[in-house]
Parts: sequence; C-alpha cells; structure tokens
Amino acid sequence: MIRVYLGYSQFIDQYIVRAILGFLGWLSFLKFRQGVSEYFDKYTGLSLGIVFACQFHLAFYMTRTLPNTFALMFLMIAYGYWLSIATLKKETADEMLWNKPTTSHGGYICISLLVFS
Repeated sequence: MIRVYLGYSQFIDQYIVRAILGFLGWLSFLKFRQGVSEYFDKYTGLSLGIVFACQFHLAFYMTRTLPNTFALMFLMIAYGYWLSIATLKKETADEMLWNKPTTSHGGYICISLLVFS
C-alpha cells in the first residue's frame, strides 16, 4: 500500500526485505560467534568469522526468504545463548556433550548445523 503512494516497484520491496533479512541473519551470526568465543576462546570465534566471510553461499542464503533461512537465524541465536550459558557452567556442558547417555545431543547439534547451513 505504501508502495503505491511512494511510486516504486515490487523489486524495491524485495531489496528492502532482503536487506532486512541479511541484517537479522548477520546479527544472529554475531550472537553465535560471541557464544563460540566465550565457550572456546577468542581465536576460535575469529576463525569462525573468517570461515563465514569466505563462504559466499551462507551469506547469500541469509538474505533469501526461505523457511530454513528463518530457522537458521533462530538456531544460531539459540546456540549462541546456549554456549554463553554453558560457559558459566563449563563442567555441566562438557558432561552434557561427552557423557555416554547424552552423546546424542552433540550429534543432534552437528546434524542440525549441517542441515540448516
């Protein structure tokens, strides 16, 4: 409706929406990288940022209006917070990842990161 009054095309709408999605995807990646940096160390977070910058497809798909793009944003925010909380309770997180009964959690995390990225 606003587009009609301002006199621009639907392509401009698409660029605006994709720019907003890209910005939100970038913010979610920053939260995930912050969690990785807190849990492991700052060099691991820096390496993650370098790998992310080198991979064009992930940055490109963050601006797409696809359901898995939205899921990836929520997933990175959730894992960022989870790693931040796990930093406070490092022993608990290590037990959760490496105990035999709960080793499947680490597998679920790896699989979901592969599927959503």
